[in-house]
Amino acid sequence: MGIAGSQHFAKQLTDTQMQAILAYINVDMVGTKNPTALVLDADKSSVNDLEQQLKANGMPLNDYAAMLDGLRSIPSHQGDAHLQQVLSDFLKRKNIPIREDVSILVASDTAGFLGKVPVASIILFNEQIKGDVLEFAPCYHQACDDLSHIDPASLQLAYEAVLKLIEAAQTAPLK
Repeated sequence: MGIAGSQHFAKQLTDTQMQAILAYINVDMVGTKNPTALVLDADKSSVNDLEQQLKANGMPLNDYAAMLDGLRSIPSHQGDAHLQQVLSDFLKRKNIPIREDVSILVASDTAGFLGKVPVASIILFNEQIKGDVLEFAPCYHQACDDLSHIDPASLQLAYEAVLKLIEAAQTAPLK
């Protein structure tokens, strides 16, 4: 059910139930070999980076202004930044390349929880261009995506990252 299912679930929660959630941690594509970590950009600075990139490529402002406004208006929670910092610090200590992105929030199971509870997101990907196709990982969403593409070290990394985020949610006042 994916995004629709998580949004439906979040809408069904009472205020009391929502307030009882310490944090929503989205984990995607764990097990990807040689990953770069895509993490939630709590301060939305990646929107400014995207804007500069679009300007540098000569795209007219009218073609992307509404998209940028939409990204900047994504709800956030005061605890998001702390979780992002914990996750980024952990990944840096593990020498994992990090890319911050706010747009991952609207296209993930995280959407229903935005601005309501602290949110963290980690996606482990390995971008490759195959001809005209950008793959987020070898065989991503294809029939060849099988167990041979799972990296135990990457799974362990994701496990440890989630533990750090859970510890942070339990020990820091995120609400």
